[in-house]
Amino acid sequence: MSLFSPVLTIRSTGDHYQVVDPGRGPASLKDALAAVCRDRFRRIDRYTQLALIGSGRCVGDSLPARDTGLYIGSRFASLSNTIKVHEQMVAGGSVPKPANFINTLSNSAGYYVARSLGLGGRNLFVSRQDASLIAALQLAALDLRAGAVRQALIGVVDESSMPLEEHCRRLDVPGETSLGEGSHWFTVSLDGGNETTADVQPALATLTHLATLANGEALADWVEKVGAAGTRVWWPEQDAELPAALAGLPRYRAGLACYSAAMGGAMIRYLGSNHVEPLLLLAPDGANRFHGVRLDRFR
Repeated sequence: MSLFSPVLTIRSTGDHYQVVDPGRGPASLKDALAAVCRDRFRRIDRYTQLALIGSGRCVGDSLPARDTGLYIGSRFASLSNTIKVHEQMVAGGSVPKPANFINTLSNSAGYYVARSLGLGGRNLFVSRQDASLIAALQLAALDLRAGAVRQALIGVVDESSMPLEEHCRRLDVPGETSLGEGSHWFTVSLDGGNETTADVQPALATLTHLATLANGEALADWVEKVGAAGTRVWWPEQDAELPAALAGLPRYRAGLACYSAAMGGAMIRYLGSNHVEPLLLLAPDGANRFHGVRLDRFR
């Protein structure tokens, strides 16, 4: 079991989420991007647009300190652009445009987010299937605990691509599954309680017991260690059954369509709900491991 001990405090959240229309495909992001983005970037792809919208809504009018660490998680990163580049190279036998090729790099969106928000510190990308948010939180926790950063801006972003039947196969879900896409962001610091000062935003919740669990037995041990009494549990909503270790716990359903960044969307929607119980958020990663975190909101 990999267990991170720091108590992380969520200071702000912001996101963008939409269900993808099977006939029309993903809706345009032009207006949402113009409303929050401080710069007008040219030749950026949809994935980068999603990252800019979510991060812009998270920080609002108050830019974070320049040394804030930036951590982005995603299962597929720039999916539609990467597909386009491969189609040009393999099917068309042509060399892709430089901007398209550069945007296939998983950390290219981090460059644009950092530039838009004036960040100059850590800038990392990580991928772990449906548990990419946990991976990003773990990286941030390490840097916060080591004193490498004082605050972290953490995002989990996943786009959808057409045709949806092919994307369902990528997600290993039935072809008729309702699909979504989202960009979900959090500013996080080490535990500082629920205080508010001139330069510290009021705390929304704490995150504890960040863990990577090797198997079902380790998951059961984690649930016992965390203390599941009086909690709810979030598990990817397309999975009808919970693992045995979670059986009997009331399940929180955020009403989201299927996409790999849904854990971030569920976390933000839980914070905006009337629920007061702690929430356990867990997801598998395709390698028979489980990844989890406990959220306790301030009342």
